[in-house]
Amino acid sequence: MWKLSGPSPREARCFRPYDKFATPPVTVFNSWLAGFIERRIGRMMIYLASTMGAKMVAIRFLILIIGLALPQAAFACLAEDSPLRGELQRVEKRDPSGRLLTSFHIVLRDADCLQIATQYPDDVREPIRRVQIIPIDTDPIYLDKLIGAQVAARGRLEYPHAPWHTGDAVLLDAELIGIFGSAHDRYAYQRGKKYPHGYRYRTPDYPGPSLKDRPYRPDYKYRPRYRKKAHAPYRRSALRDEVIYFITETYLKFQNMPSHIVRRHYWPRVHYRGRPEVRNDIIISEKFRDYQRWPDQIYEFDPGSVEISQSRYVPGAYDISFEFSARIADAGRTRRGWHRVLLTLDIKRGRIRICREDVESHWPDDDYKGRRRGLARAEIYPIE
Repeated sequence: MWKLSGPSPREARCFRPYDKFATPPVTVFNSWLAGFIERRIGRMMIYLASTMGAKMVAIRFLILIIGLALPQAAFACLAEDSPLRGELQRVEKRDPSGRLLTSFHIVLRDADCLQIATQYPDDVREPIRRVQIIPIDTDPIYLDKLIGAQVAARGRLEYPHAPWHTGDAVLLDAELIGIFGSAHDRYAYQRGKKYPHGYRYRTPDYPGPSLKDRPYRPDYKYRPRYRKKAHAPYRRSALRDEVIYFITETYLKFQNMPSHIVRRHYWPRVHYRGRPEVRNDIIISEKFRDYQRWPDQIYEFDPGSVEISQSRYVPGAYDISFEFSARIADAGRTRRGWHRVLLTLDIKRGRIRICREDVESHWPDDDYKGRRRGLARAEIYPIE
């Protein structure tokens, strides 16, 4: 009679292979720890009952049991439609082609864990710690100002599937539903600037009212006295700082952003390089085609070249002109030159959009710095 070969029950218990559907190790550890306490500390409980009283021992024993359950509860995962709360961080990472990608992540607290199903039903659900947020209507320029703050967001959670997805999961159409604590940046520290939702966070120069755990809602009834009207004009210095920040952190870094983020900085139809009423999707496709043609692009921007005036084309907008030098290269060629750009910006509190863009490019054959010094001012013609 044949006998089936295999490990004995004792060996099976000792050398059980890893099973992804088995009981989590934390639960096994808690069960063992509870049994250890029940066996080893029972005598100590009897001694404490005789000296301190039964009620005090019962309370301490209850606290002990709750403490044993906490590690297991800490690993209980949130549902996929639950609001996410954590620290907002900015992440820069290069994709396989070498292009620098800039994204914003919500880092969940240590006590939180998220599980999302992978693309295939046989795959095991995996824990998530970093969630990349792709906001539906929030300008990245203001997400920069909230870096380091505790935020809460809600959206559509999906598994990362695109090359520009840099987190463990992606929260599409994300909406900020809460900002907790304080966000500290150079604007808040130096000038106490307000954020797009109208609240000014506490800074060393402005103690202000406590905004801890006060949710952000666009229709929130609270209106602080120091809040200005939405159509209040910019001060000259504040407008210049906002424009320079937009040029350096947004316009000259379009190649590091996903296309749907760049599209939000344009009107639906834009006067683009002499062509009227060009759709923004056509503009984005042309720009990213140029970024793929010249993957290595380095810009040198001079803030002193920025000129600001009221727009001649769009009422309430501003005409911005500036110059920057550029070095672009591919696998076998390098070009050096400089550009003069004219932008018409629709600037509102919380958002900047481009409604006109004209670019004058110069690619001299000799050294572009010497060429730039020897160029007569009359040769720089205005853009009409």
